[in-house]
Amino acid sequence: MRPSRIVVGSFALVAALLAPVAVTPAGPAQAFPTIVIPTCEQLLPASRWGSFFGPRTVLTSGTVTGASNARQAEIINSGAHRNCTWTDAKGMRSVTVSVAWIDIFEEREIRAWYVANHISLTGLGGPPVAFAFVPHPAPRTEMHYTGNMFFIAVYDRGFGSLGASMQDSYAALLSVNPWMSTT
Repeated sequence: MRPSRIVVGSFALVAALLAPVAVTPAGPAQAFPTIVIPTCEQLLPASRWGSFFGPRTVLTSGTVTGASNARQAEIINSGAHRNCTWTDAKGMRSVTVSVAWIDIFEEREIRAWYVANHISLTGLGGPPVAFAFVPHPAPRTEMHYTGNMFFIAVYDRGFGSLGASMQDSYAALLSVNPWMSTT
């Protein structure tokens, strides 16, 4: 290569490096999705109760959690959450649903508790979402649904509505947080 081309090429490179660059402002930052906790009516709508709940079933508590484990109840109550307990007219049967937003460390702690207590997880479509059936003597049943940023716990005392209650609760969670179905 001839020395004149090297000199001209070097000047062109320096000129390109020193030339003003038009900077365009970055677009607005992606906002973190708004987290909404469904209301008790959204979690288990009276219109869907059907044969599981009688017409005189009423919301009786907002403080009891759907998790029977004390640490899991603490996790539920320590952050954004909702607890809803419905009881039949005679006070003999009830179902409690808790929905809580959790962080990755709480999720890991909950899942470690399942392992330590030999409770198997059932996934729907694979991780990170998993169901756990927590053993209790009949007619009590408990089910958890743990996923990325959420924990749903349902404790059924005699209604036999565990699956339907969980499905309604998860559907309510998705309906008020539609961005969750894309994550």
